[in-house]
Amino acid sequence: MSVDPEPSRATLERAHLPDHRRLTARELEALSVEALQALLRSPQHYAATTRNYGDRDPLVEPGRLVWRCDADCPASLRYDTLDEELLSLARGTAIRQGTAANFVKCDQCQRVGPPSLREWRAVVDWNYLRAKEGLGDVAHFPFFLLDGLTREEQIAKLESIRYDLTVRRTLERKRKEAGAEVGKRFMAKIEAYLGWASVALALLQPTAPSRKRSAQPRPPTETP
Repeated sequence: MSVDPEPSRATLERAHLPDHRRLTARELEALSVEALQALLRSPQHYAATTRNYGDRDPLVEPGRLVWRCDADCPASLRYDTLDEELLSLARGTAIRQGTAANFVKCDQCQRVGPPSLREWRAVVDWNYLRAKEGLGDVAHFPFFLLDGLTREEQIAKLESIRYDLTVRRTLERKRKEAGAEVGKRFMAKIEAYLGWASVALALLQPTAPSRKRSAQPRPPTETP
């Protein structure tokens, strides 16, 4: 695999990049395409993260990665026209009444997850909620090669991966806005990996379970 050349000192100075500090989302948005490219190529950033997420493609057969619900009964990925309950979970998205979408539903207790037009997103949303309830097994997590690490090492690795993906997403969106051609599948993989990183972090930092279906949060990967 080829490695991008290191940016020049002048490029880094023009980018106004702080040393050894992760920028906030607002700070990243304020950077130019050139500055974001310089950040990604900087030795500090390159040394602080990894892009080896394992062999599994997050866009291929995501339905195989659905976790069981908190009643320990099996759930599965569905695609159907949404009823009123599912529509209430789709508020703030592009999904409207009469639209068919993907969602996860428990096969026994009938619990449902937030719907999405993307299969991977419906699975990520469902698993994120289960992770917040303390369900799931980080030792067998399908991405990011977390087995064998301490909890602190897992969190540090995931946070560095999530930051790298956030910078890359910001860069590619800005490139697209500037007229560059950005592959849809490439962007979808960045979004999917971001979602799975949030699932893993939620699994390592669970909160008290909630059964309120009208307030199910999405992992912080994108604007719904």
